[in-house]
Amino acid sequence: MKSNPRFLITSKQLIFVIVGCTLGIGYLTLPREISAISGHDAWISIIIGSIVPLLSLSLIAKLGSIFPSLTIVEILEVLLGRFTGSLLSILVIAYFLNAAAVVLRGMTEIVSTFILPQTPMFIIAGLFSITAWYSAKRGLKVLGRLNEIMFYIFLLALAVLLIPLMNADVTNMLPVFDANPLDLIEGAADTSFAFVGIGILLVVYPMVTRREEVIKAGQTAIGIVLTIYLFITVICLLVFGSESLQYEMWPLLTLAKTQEIPVLQRGDLFVLILLTGFGIKPVINFVFASSFSLVQVLNQEEEKYYSPLALILTIVVFCLSILPENILSFIVYQNLVGLISPVIGIGLPAVLLVIGWLRKRGATYG
Repeated sequence: MKSNPRFLITSKQLIFVIVGCTLGIGYLTLPREISAISGHDAWISIIIGSIVPLLSLSLIAKLGSIFPSLTIVEILEVLLGRFTGSLLSILVIAYFLNAAAVVLRGMTEIVSTFILPQTPMFIIAGLFSITAWYSAKRGLKVLGRLNEIMFYIFLLALAVLLIPLMNADVTNMLPVFDANPLDLIEGAADTSFAFVGIGILLVVYPMVTRREEVIKAGQTAIGIVLTIYLFITVICLLVFGSESLQYEMWPLLTLAKTQEIPVLQRGDLFVLILLTGFGIKPVINFVFASSFSLVQVLNQEEEKYYSPLALILTIVVFCLSILPENILSFIVYQNLVGLISPVIGIGLPAVLLVIGWLRKRGATYG
């Protein structure tokens, strides 16, 4: 990949890009989903589930150390040839597009339910899409800064959740380690789907200015996401209990709704406004990843074709997001994309490492 300042980020910005890709809408439902399996020991499943993204990080970083200046598209072409490599690259692009569509539809559902119930969903999704394209077309350097700024705003929204702790009941977390080990593992498997954002590293690895810091940055990002997931899940368990939690579609928003903030009064509205800006970031990041990858598949100039392709793929994401007819269809769609994420994040780099070893390509490429 040719060096282009528009598509270069620091290792610090990489942390926030990974966090921005991972924290989409999963944290809004994660406490309910995991506690349905692991009960009040859901927090244990979340810790175990973080092993999967760490494995993915290790594999992608190892692949990147062998091909330090190549993106996943270029690596696939080197190892598998132009035709086969391009086909697999298109599948990776399709994954990024569907991941973006899942987050876009999730944000649309939340805004439609809590803020704009009378507004057609395609209008809300369209406004989000315009924002996503406008941000994504600026390139990765701008996205790195945007992800960092929005993360600090997100922390402000999380701070509101400290208020409901006044109604916490510690007994909701007892006894500890009471869940069946198989349930903990099953919950951990579901948790791993909430770390899908690590796959963006397949594209942005060669764009990090100090690649020797990629693993440390990735571990920091996973640690931040894990801490946030634990924070939200523990608070939900303390306030609701694992059984009552199953009756809350969006438990985090329910927590915020029970609180009044001086002047603003409605805590849920305050949190929603902050989360709306933060929640769109995975869409922006995945649109970037898919657009940049498609430019490389087509073997075109980044400066000339990246922005137009970003617009086209944003439209594709918009169309995919409005396909599910209702919330149940959306959940099925979300789960399917979640099942594919380990294939992209773990399976693909593992297979490419094996192929590279078998072909004895040597220590360094690109």
